[in-house]
Amino acid sequence: MTPAGYALTMKDKKRPPSIKPLARERIAVLFSQAEKVYHEHPGYSNRYVALARKISMRERVRIEPVFRHRFCHHCYRYMVPGANMRVRVHHG
Repeated sequence: MTPAGYALTMKDKKRPPSIKPLARERIAVLFSQAEKVYHEHPGYSNRYVALARKISMRERVRIEPVFRHRFCHHCYRYMVPGANMRVRVHHG
């Protein structure tokens, strides 16, 4: 209950707990689609990464480390080793 004259805050608006696993699943699907589509349409894979980020921010779900290493944290583009990124190996 809120006092009269006050609006509900984001903290007061609770989402059902079943949303977070669904969001994680959608993020995983988007990254797998980005991997499949990259060679034909690199723009689509960048869009899938943007959608996955949007879902994770809206539902307050962290992107798993496996997926987090697959996009640039500055320009948010999908990265593929050898195609649009370099992997530098130090000392062997």
